[in-house]
Formats: sequence, structure tokens, C-alpha cells
Amino acid sequence: MVHTPFRFEYWHGDSGPWPLCWGLDARNRPNREVRALLESESPAADLWEIAASSYAVDHAVPRPRVDKWREKEPEWCRRLALDLPVRRLDFWREHGWLIERLLSWMTGDEWSFAFHAADWIPTYYQQPLISTAEMATVLFSGGLDSAAGLAVELEQRSHAALRLVTVVTNTRQQGHCKELARELAKHARRNGCDLDTAAFHLNMTRRRPRETSARTRGFVFLSAAIATAVAYTSPLIRVYENGTGAMNLACSWGQVGTQSARPVHPRTLDLMERIAGAVADHPVRIENPYSHTTKAELLAQVPSDYDAVLDATVSCDTGFSRRAATRHCGVCTSCLLRVQSILASDKDLGLPEPGNGSASKRTHPRAMLWQVDRLRHAFRDGPSWANLAREFPDIVCVPGSFDPATQRKLLGLFSRYAQEWRNDELSAALGGLLDET
Repeated sequence: MVHTPFRFEYWHGDSGPWPLCWGLDARNRPNREVRALLESESPAADLWEIAASSYAVDHAVPRPRVDKWREKEPEWCRRLALDLPVRRLDFWREHGWLIERLLSWMTGDEWSFAFHAADWIPTYYQQPLISTAEMATVLFSGGLDSAAGLAVELEQRSHAALRLVTVVTNTRQQGHCKELARELAKHARRNGCDLDTAAFHLNMTRRRPRETSARTRGFVFLSAAIATAVAYTSPLIRVYENGTGAMNLACSWGQVGTQSARPVHPRTLDLMERIAGAVADHPVRIENPYSHTTKAELLAQVPSDYDAVLDATVSCDTGFSRRAATRHCGVCTSCLLRVQSILASDKDLGLPEPGNGSASKRTHPRAMLWQVDRLRHAFRDGPSWANLAREFPDIVCVPGSFDPATQRKLLGLFSRYAQEWRNDELSAALGGLLDET
């Protein structure tokens, strides 16, 4: 693999040392600016390394097992303490609480950070003189939403230059994202837009993860985007994620708090924007333009010219796993949402074939239907914020949820989403899956 490693860090704890390697794809010339930033004394470089180290610890420490839950302590929660080297010690002693607050929200754990001065001397970094008015940094995961949102962006030509940021953890994901970016770049050139990619590599070595919930993954992605935005003095970071996926409401009564992932939840983006404002020398805004749009509504906005690109995307929870036989298992919640959105939007895309998922995934179709049923129950007497919050209490965590205008947008989003499930083809597909389970 061709990449430039920047640092090898080890975290020592009950589970032993964890080697972690991270770097940046050195083959794309535009990435020289990002590499220069990551080797400098910028706090944005510290942020990326804090995120990568947190990711390693998150994977190294298993959550308590059911038979090991401590008395009077939450079964999901871990207490995690890190002591990390940083370039800007005074800065992180003042702002470290922002990281603790963010990670506690994203993972449901109790995080505490201590910092000490790094023992290396950063190189001098001079920020490039680039016009910022028409440039945006875009998170690109290789999924359906990120490709669809980028396609709409290219057609609207609202920015003359886009910097795609990917964070890859294995060669399978790396090759997939590069191929999609290559195809999207062709559309960008046709529309007179400059499209470049900054590919961050993040690899654990020697050991398999002891904890696979990976709730810090969104922190890593957004930190990479912030580093790229700082390197190019870009004032805007865009995330493309449908509103139902971003808020990720529970799919059963037993799923509470951060048992539903929050990588691009509106509150996560708000907290990361505060962190970006602290580490950058210029204002940085983080936005998700589809936070009140369903996945089907997003797909419906994409011209048919992009169908081949959309068809090649991967939505499955385990699609990039080395053990995955196909790109889509067809039964996990992400695959089911892909099926639902394609059918509801009438897009001419292939549907994942069910039957490749693990035994634990076979319950996902019933869980998805449970969520839809609870939404319909909440709207049985018309749009009601009180009923929606009663069925899904975590909805009040959305910033501005006590503002009537925000409540109307959220009610409209989930009401339309529940209606989209009234589809004969979808009912037939899900009926077959339910028969199998």
C-alpha cells in the first residue's frame, strides 16, 4: 500500500499495547498541503491524531458483557482515560473538554484526556493563499448518500472546487472509494468543477478489535475533514446524509442512547463545528443539506446520468469487511434502507439480494418494521410532537428541537418517511425476509 505514515502510537492498558498507523495517500499532488499541515504545529494536526488515538482505544477496550455489568453502572458505559502528546499543549489544556464532551455524546462512555508536550519539533507551515469563496470540503464514504449528495452538488455547480475527504481502514474500501471518486471526477470536469481527493489511511496492526461498535468512527472522519479544510482555508465542510439516517432513531425498545450510532447526528455536527472554530484560523461551517430529507427524496434529485455511480456504491454495515462475500448482505438495516429508498424513489438501480447476512442480522427486518410501526402510531391522529417524542425520546437531542419551526420540519420528515414504506414491492420483499426469519 502506498501511503505516508506520520506516527506510530501505542496505548497501554488492560488489553496491552495497541499499535496504530495512520497516514495520507501520497500519490495525489493536492494532498501536499494536507500533509504539510499534519506535519506542522497546527492544532488541526493534533485533532487528527487525537481522533486516531481515540479510535484505537475505542477498538481496544471491550464494552462490559451482560454477565459482567457492574452494580449501579450503565451496561454500555466504559471509563476511558488517555494521556496524549500534542504540539500545542496550552491550547489543548484549554479546549480538551470539547473533545470529552463530543466523545461522551457519540459513544456513551466517560472520556477524560490529559495532554503532555510532544517530543518532536513540528515543521513551519505557511498556509496557502487560495481563494476560499468557491471551495468546499466534502466527506465521502463511498456510500449511496455521499455519492448522491455529491452528484446533486456537481449538477448545481455551487462550488468551483471540491475536496473529497475519505478515511479508509482497509484496501477493499480504499479501492472502492478511489474508483467511485474517479467516475465522479469525470462528471465534475463535464460541469467545469475541480474535484480532488484527500485519502486518510487508518490501520490497526497485529490485533483484531476487541470492540466493534466503532462509535468514534464519525469523530475520525470529521477530524480528517477539518484538517483538510484548514489546509485549504476552506470555509465549508459538507456531509451528505439523509435525515432519517443522520438521526438514526431506535429500532427497538431495548436500543437506547448511543446504542444507535451518532456519527453525523445534527448535535454531533454542532459540536464538531465548535471544535473546528477553535482549531482553525478562519471560520469553518459544517452542514448537512439533507438533514430534513429522506433517502428516497435525495435519490430522486439525482439525474439518471449518475445511475452507474450510484449502483456501484456500498451501503451495507459489513460491505467492506474482508469476510464479506458480497458488497451487500441484503438484510442489515443499512441494506434495507437502501432497498426502501430505491423503490420509493423509482430509481433504476439494482437491489441487494437477501440471504448473505449473519444470524444476528436476520432480526433487522422486523426491527425496521417496528420503527415504522411506531412512527405511524405517533402520527395516528396527525402530526404531533408530543407523540413523536413519547415514542422516540432521543429526538429531543436534535439542536433546536424545542423550536416550533424545527419541530415542524422533523414531523414532516418522519411522516413522509413512514408513508414511503407503503409500497407493494417493498412489502413483498420484506415479507419474504420475514418468512425466512
